[in-house]
Amino acid sequence: MERGGNASNCRIEFNIPPTVSDFAFIKADSSTESGLPGAVFKLEGKDSEGGKVEKTAVSDQNGIVRFEGIPEGEYKLSEIEAPSGYKPSDLVYLIKVAPFESVPSFSQKQDNTFGLAVWYALEPDDQNEAEWSLISSSSDLWLWNEKLPDPKERIFTVKKAVTGNLAPGNAEYEFMIQFFTGYGDGLSTYGIVDGDEGNGVIRNLTAIDTEWQEGGDHPGFYRFLLKNGQQISFDYGDYYNNNHQPEAAELYIIPPLQFSLIETGSQGASSVTIDPKGQFGSEIAAPLITGKQIEGSLGIDSEDVVIEFINAYGNKDKDKDKDKDKDKDKDPEKKDDGNKEDPLVITPVTEVPQETPVPPLPKTGGPGAVLFIGLGGVLAGAGLLLRRRR
Repeated sequence: MERGGNASNCRIEFNIPPTVSDFAFIKADSSTESGLPGAVFKLEGKDSEGGKVEKTAVSDQNGIVRFEGIPEGEYKLSEIEAPSGYKPSDLVYLIKVAPFESVPSFSQKQDNTFGLAVWYALEPDDQNEAEWSLISSSSDLWLWNEKLPDPKERIFTVKKAVTGNLAPGNAEYEFMIQFFTGYGDGLSTYGIVDGDEGNGVIRNLTAIDTEWQEGGDHPGFYRFLLKNGQQISFDYGDYYNNNHQPEAAELYIIPPLQFSLIETGSQGASSVTIDPKGQFGSEIAAPLITGKQIEGSLGIDSEDVVIEFINAYGNKDKDKDKDKDKDKDKDPEKKDDGNKEDPLVITPVTEVPQETPVPPLPKTGGPGAVLFIGLGGVLAGAGLLLRRRR
């Protein structure tokens, strides 16, 4: 090394090893191997100096998950949120960020020959040791998810109908409903969630409000009101979708979801008819109807269940006809039409007398008229002569 105005003939190179490292992997469908977006992963552990490290990352549209700026240390990687429509994974991976020489069993290196490398291993049990693999690119580690079976939509609908024009106009009819399993002390009830209010096994799909009853005549039920022509629908699919385990179907049996539905305010109807329709499920008994109440079960293969309550109030025109029938029963001789002839009565015929024809008057003018006037004059003169002789 020389000092002075001339250029130095000495060159010094420094290799400063990086203090942090990045790594990536792919989240994919176990059947199609296509990348899955939206999976959330958490990396937590301690760096080489004992400092706590905790980071999260989300898979992109291609299923790639990236963690950046991870210092030397040992960590655990776990999936905390599965992609939409996929089963969550409970696998935990060990992640080691360390210099290459810290894992002497591997001669593989990243593109740069200096610095830190990232290894991964499936978390072992107490009987085995971790088997480490180097992550040199995102394609070195693939994490899989199985797709969930398509959830089956199961809808339970209550309809209200009214017949007869004596029904009160714009009336509201009160109902009470309860979904449950078990009996007696083993009874488990399920709450109804209106709209998007959090998670619930039974979801109200309409804008009609339901109100839980803490006391009164129907504690534990939900109250709602329907007008003529209205309906309310409940989705109970989550009861089976969340509990059904196809791989353990023989070991785990889901009890059928039961329901109890009552119309408590019928507005003075003369009669109430309950009409159940749809598929309640195989090996499921038909619902029991008692007065204004229906009770039954909804099986795992139930579909399109509809319960219609029909209130009858009579009809004004029909009531008039009934009154007429009553009058006829009281007076059987009474006839509907007074002008109607009895075929057994002979009506006498009255003869109209013939009128004598009137002779025609003579025509005026001509010789006949002169003769008639002259004859009249002679008779008049004779009359005067007779009067004088007396």
